[in-house]
Amino acid sequence: MNKITTFKPQNQVLNEIIDFFIYFDIKASSGQEYNFKTFPNLNKCLAIYLNGQPSWNEDTNICEILRCSKPNSALFHNHKRPFNVKSTVSFKQFCIIFKEDGLNAVSQVPIEQIHWQEAVEQIFQNDFNDYEAYFDDSKLEVNLPKIEFFLMKKLINSNRDGLFRTFLSNLNQFPTLSISQHAQNLRMDESTLYRKLKMATQKSPKQIQKEFIFRKTLNKIQNNSYNKLIDLCDIEYYDQSHFIKNFQQFTGLTPKQIQRNISSTGPLFFMTA
Repeated sequence: MNKITTFKPQNQVLNEIIDFFIYFDIKASSGQEYNFKTFPNLNKCLAIYLNGQPSWNEDTNICEILRCSKPNSALFHNHKRPFNVKSTVSFKQFCIIFKEDGLNAVSQVPIEQIHWQEAVEQIFQNDFNDYEAYFDDSKLEVNLPKIEFFLMKKLINSNRDGLFRTFLSNLNQFPTLSISQHAQNLRMDESTLYRKLKMATQKSPKQIQKEFIFRKTLNKIQNNSYNKLIDLCDIEYYDQSHFIKNFQQFTGLTPKQIQRNISSTGPLFFMTA
């Protein structure tokens, strides 16, 4: 039976930079393909595989998990459309879901220099060994404190980017305000805001704004906190057509299609076939 389990960090300092840990234990059935999709988000996923190897086509954004006898790792982020995962083999995967700019707190390597298939080696400089020890689900309660202890040792700076946090707070209050108006409210010019946010998150202010609004909409769908489609637009979108266009850009689906089989694991929304 497939198992997907999530854990919040117990260490309060790590809570500032990590949304949660997620553990996949996928059992392949003969002739059947396991697959799921997730959608663009502002966080970053550091994935560690025990007996699987990710093969990611960045053009189609499809990631196939292949059979492999040794541990592998990958860093996934900055998706502009649905991220599709499929596999016909059994695999175990442990993910660290970093908050928007949380990875910067444990890595001295700029994110743009990290190769997605060499993530653990580059981020932790080959210190994160003994992968297998963390994949025994009967010992997860024992292993998680060890992982948190390791991350605390690697901590460079637990303070998240102040500008970025302020920008998110302003987006929450004024989601449809133009980027130039947000820059004015932050007392800087638009190019400075772009440069600083790009450096902290690898995303432009406009991209952050679109994804932020999209995730708020997903929350409403998950919580059924609307009566009809127009209620999903309210103050986050200029009009219904604008809402539909953005939503389909991120998911390839309509809100009703999403609502039928969406699951939520903390801030990670995913759809299983």
